[in-house]
Amino acid sequence: MSTSAFPFETHAELLVEAGRALRAHDLGGVHRYPTRYDPLALPYEPVNLWRAMRADGPNLFDRTAVPGVYRRLLARGNPALADLSALAVSQAPGGRDRWERLFGAPLVERLVAAGALTPAGDGYRSQLRFVPVYGRLFVADGPDQSVPLMVWLGKDTMHLLKVVRDRLRGMRFGRGLEVGSGSGLLTIELADYCDQAIGVDINPRAVALGEINARINEVGNVDFRLSDVFGAVPEPLDLVIGNVPYVFVPPEMRDTSLHSHGGEDYGVDLQLRVLRELDQKLTPDGMALFLCMSPVVNGIDVLPDRMRARFQPLSLHFEFEPLFNKSAPNLLDYHDAAGIQYTWTYVVTVRRAPSFGLTMRPPTARTRLVSWAYRSAVRTAHRLGKKREASW
Repeated sequence: MSTSAFPFETHAELLVEAGRALRAHDLGGVHRYPTRYDPLALPYEPVNLWRAMRADGPNLFDRTAVPGVYRRLLARGNPALADLSALAVSQAPGGRDRWERLFGAPLVERLVAAGALTPAGDGYRSQLRFVPVYGRLFVADGPDQSVPLMVWLGKDTMHLLKVVRDRLRGMRFGRGLEVGSGSGLLTIELADYCDQAIGVDINPRAVALGEINARINEVGNVDFRLSDVFGAVPEPLDLVIGNVPYVFVPPEMRDTSLHSHGGEDYGVDLQLRVLRELDQKLTPDGMALFLCMSPVVNGIDVLPDRMRARFQPLSLHFEFEPLFNKSAPNLLDYHDAAGIQYTWTYVVTVRRAPSFGLTMRPPTARTRLVSWAYRSAVRTAHRLGKKREASW
């Protein structure tokens, strides 16, 4: 797969036309089916299949050891849906006839000429992902981490999307903002709840892509701005949401990890900055919803620990609700050396208050907890894999 960045700005009109062509298919519940191949996911297949058959939540980014099973389910009554899942979402190669079933021959020709579809064997592979979510369609970069300024649309976005839909149902706001808009999916979702929805990102490719995705989905009350956090947003805000970068990334990876690098202090610097600045931006009745990640270092939950120490002057109340804990297999050695045991993922709700407050809700039966034994097994498998690579 190419490591060059596809120029969204140059081909905006083409991508809008391609996205609308895909929307013309009956997307239905495509976004509910797991698509990312991973043989280690075999033990989770009963859960994947149960969710897919019940249409239980947006599971598009779940791993699966048997993607063909879900594509065959999708193909019942509409073969183009299976192609959409394989070619456009998973970026699998496919013959020209399959691509033409999705886009039509003239549009395929233009996509090939623009480099959006590149030769792969006897067919073509997409350099972009076309991702269906609740009947809408979003374009984003693929998972190739070497793409400069890549714009990733991943599972964390889907987690926050579910929170937004659950928490904001029936509510209405004046001006809403997404910090770190990326593909623009959540900013476009905010347009359903706000008179004006603003998306800001420090990445110019993300700003261009957000505008393209708004046009694909014919959403007009959105405004995407190039901004370092709140810099280009002088207006007061009734609602703020965000899933800002949070990963503690090794120095050699930081230049190519703008979408994930959360800064120093175990990767919580950027989250602390954004949460602190809410004190200057929220209206008196305003609220914020953030998906936050907090590493546990030597038994200390870093993000709430830093907030208790530094946020005392703020007139805000922060409520932490745990969703799950996890480890980062691709960064295990670096995180182990730093003392990071695992990372909590929280929904953080922020509201105005007479003085600073921070509440930690306890885990519930719905909180997905990764045990010490499982984390140890992941570490052992990781190290055995590295040892095997070194012996080749």
